[in-house]
Amino acid sequence: MNLQTKRINGSAFTSNDILEVVFTNSSDDVVVSAIHSIEAVSGPNVTHGGGGLPGEYLHYKDINRDGVDGVIDYSKISMPVAQASKGISVIKVVISFLSVSKSDEFDTDYQEWFNRPMAEKTTTLVTRPTIEDYYQELKTGSIQLDWSDDALI
Repeated sequence: MNLQTKRINGSAFTSNDILEVVFTNSSDDVVVSAIHSIEAVSGPNVTHGGGGLPGEYLHYKDINRDGVDGVIDYSKISMPVAQASKGISVIKVVISFLSVSKSDEFDTDYQEWFNRPMAEKTTTLVTRPTIEDYYQELKTGSIQLDWSDDALI
């Protein structure tokens, strides 16, 4: 599995850019859910998706492509990003995804926990599994966003 990104819209003269994010799933394990975020590496603050902060996950999809049959294609999304102030910001794009095998593993673990006697659930350190624990994460390499002024010559 691999996650890559590149800028497909924007320039050094605006705070807004659009990133194309490509998720390559080379395994036979189908992805059933995916959410995206950004990680700040350096520079001015950056938001994504119209105001999402670094570490805040949003669900991206193409409503024209993914709304027809209800199946969401996570292989390529467009992510709008915006710098809060002028300068050079470096970020990484992050995907957190749930595969069929991890979803099945969660179902099994949850059912095992659910079937335990109540006394065992309350007197021991057996915690209820949550679906978030079964998501996997990938990050892109660093991408540089530049917002600056041009000088008069």
